[in-house]
Amino acid sequence: MTGDQPVLVVGGGPVGMCLALALVAQGRRVEVFEAEPRLQSDLRGAAYHPPTLELFEAWGILDEVRAAGVEVRELCYWERRTRECVARFDYRLIADDARFPFRLHCMQHVLCRIAADRLAASPLARVHLGHRFVELQQEPDHVVARFATAAGEREVVGAFLCGADGAHSAVRKRLELAFEGVSHEDRFLVLNGSFDIDADLPGLAPVNYVFDPDEWVILLKLPGFRRIVFRARPDEDEAALRSPVGVAARLHGLVGRPVAYSLINLAIYRVHERVAESFHRGRAAILGDAAHINNPAGGMALNAGLQDAADLARTIAAIDDGADPAILSGYTMRRREQSALPILARAGQNLAELRAQEAREREARNQAFRAAAADPALARLHLLRFSMLPAF
Repeated sequence: MTGDQPVLVVGGGPVGMCLALALVAQGRRVEVFEAEPRLQSDLRGAAYHPPTLELFEAWGILDEVRAAGVEVRELCYWERRTRECVARFDYRLIADDARFPFRLHCMQHVLCRIAADRLAASPLARVHLGHRFVELQQEPDHVVARFATAAGEREVVGAFLCGADGAHSAVRKRLELAFEGVSHEDRFLVLNGSFDIDADLPGLAPVNYVFDPDEWVILLKLPGFRRIVFRARPDEDEAALRSPVGVAARLHGLVGRPVAYSLINLAIYRVHERVAESFHRGRAAILGDAAHINNPAGGMALNAGLQDAADLARTIAAIDDGADPAILSGYTMRRREQSALPILARAGQNLAELRAQEAREREARNQAFRAAAADPALARLHLLRFSMLPAF
């Protein structure tokens, strides 16, 4: 019986912290090890779909996350060249399909802080900052992990080790799990701040996807600010993209006039699509970006990682109750084949729709979106897929 030994979680981001919450909810001891000396505070992911909100409720943090977030109840698609609203979808259409029929925007570093506060109040959990994962030794009934700290190396014994340490996961590399896929030439230029564009783009929803073959755009309303994502071509110089002149030119091109703006921050992301060959080896498992990454169009990657956490916590609880540890292979199968790969395909379709090139292809896309928005049954199906609900 390994229930007396803690589960060791590598990575103090949203997926690792929420895995710890899920394990605590199962009555399980857990210790989280974060390489950095403090929890993340930068502006990264922010979107949570209806199934993830149910997980937040189960973990006891939904009210706090909702209070810190913005509820999204409308989704719009636009044609940039004509400024036509091609399709508008109302989340009320899935009111009978989801307990929380909306998308929630709350910055992931806020989620981490909320989770950390809950873990600090639990006698079952401990969070260790400044602990960089170095090595893993697996035994039949336990694991031994080694961490580098400012005070020297430290060994910790646990029942399982779970790597939620991001796309460059040291745990995945230590387990020698292949991480195959593709990297796109295009990049995402992300601007977070305030932008004087509402009068130029009347009817903006909290979530907007703007079709354009040359420079598609995503506009999101986040708590206290707006995020604008532009396509950045592979031939564009990064210093020019980051410059005030470059930012001003981008915004001018979007609305056709100089735009007053104030940036909180700017980030440029390469876009990768990869899935690990397996999500576990022995008593070690990986989840979130350590196991799968996709382009962020649709805001699905973070949600998939949080759903990994829920599944992995249930699987570990079953092993604690006497199941063979080999059932971790079921976790791999469910999350890889039933979640990560379909999400990869859906995110790829979302990006393809944004950047469709040929006039005939663009018109067919727009007609399909108009037809879906005009038919409540089709609109509901679109929202179910976009919300990671069963029709997905």
